[in-house]
Amino acid sequence: LVWKDVKILKGGRRTLEFVCAAPEDRALFVQIDGGAKTKIDVKATGGSFVPVTLDVDLAEGVHAVRLSNATGWAPDVDLMRIR
Repeated sequence: LVWKDVKILKGGRRTLEFVCAAPEDRALFVQIDGGAKTKIDVKATGGSFVPVTLDVDLAEGVHAVRLSNATGWAPDVDLMRIR
């Protein structure tokens, strides 16, 4: 899943929030602009969608945020936002 055209007007520390559901423990890997992947562990949610977050430094400009899991199922992602 790629979240394209993420526009940051002023660079700095941001929190990426992903609202996810997972029937069992799953992992979500987050990659910004082709950089290193960061793993987020998502515990089983019992059918509910819950927020998981990742703090990142983002420079001013337009970015692409890629979500993946090459080794298993990723959680279901309902929504992504920047805080």
